[in-house]
Amino acid sequence: MSIEELHPVVELFLRRAVSNPEEIAKKRWDWVLKSILESGSQAEQDAILHIYKKTKLDETHRKMMQELLNPEPLQDLFT
Repeated sequence: MSIEELHPVVELFLRRAVSNPEEIAKKRWDWVLKSILESGSQAEQDAILHIYKKTKLDETHRKMMQELLNPEPLQDLFT
């Protein structure tokens, strides 16, 4: 198996995801993600999915911790 060189847009997406994960979590670059998933090699798809999923889980964790530490009052379900 040969080592495949990643397309520059894949490398850029990966660097941006590491330096600005909030942009990935807020779906700013979803159009880039979609393009890579549709047109990229399997190695390129695997590379971005790994960092994308980690970024989304990190954002979910942040939101859950925020809710746990600063919960909004629950509405009474019987009123």
